[in-house]
Amino acid sequence: MIATSTGAVLVATFVLAGLDASLFEPYFGALDPRLAVAVVAAVGLVCLTLLRTRGWFEIFSERTRSGASWAAKLALTFGVLVILGDLLFRFPEDINAPLPAALAFYPVMGFVVEIVFHAAPLLVLLELGRRLGRIEPGGSRTWLCLVAVAFIEPAFQLLADVETGSPSARSAFVGVHVLAINLAQLALLQRFDFVSMVLMRLFYYAIWHVAWGHLRLGWLF
Repeated sequence: MIATSTGAVLVATFVLAGLDASLFEPYFGALDPRLAVAVVAAVGLVCLTLLRTRGWFEIFSERTRSGASWAAKLALTFGVLVILGDLLFRFPEDINAPLPAALAFYPVMGFVVEIVFHAAPLLVLLELGRRLGRIEPGGSRTWLCLVAVAFIEPAFQLLADVETGSPSARSAFVGVHVLAINLAQLALLQRFDFVSMVLMRLFYYAIWHVAWGHLRLGWLF
């Protein structure tokens, strides 16, 4: 399943990069998105394989159906909250990729985010904790690593807001919102599996970036 999903992400990246590589510029800069995603995919294959084989987390399990249900509920909650935040703080006009490219672009970026901000740092922290004899698979101290990892994405988001001169109130909202999303996702990982965690982000992106991202252009600008 890991290899199939990774292959689908790579195919989508190559197609999108061929049609409009500028979609990836805010995230990868001048770096070729095909190369960037290929590297992330390779890292992801290693990280996910080790997280599973060393007993840290399941990738896909019999609990995935229940996890998907929770993922949808949480994504809807956070989707409503960020839409309210958009109505209150008015996020920039160009933050969403346009349709129909968005339908493939956000699953690709969701995969990238999950590897860069979750799978890779989690593996590093958990293995470090195991080598130090302080954290074992299934142990209660695993939460220490989960909480630490939850702060990575909001930290990057806040740094980006500072660079662009985003209003402080909007930045504060985004920081808290993204942190809450990460904590919820990692709770799904701990309780269910990696697929459940990824599904929450994909459901959230479908609400916020795809559906609302299309509607907001006509309603707010």
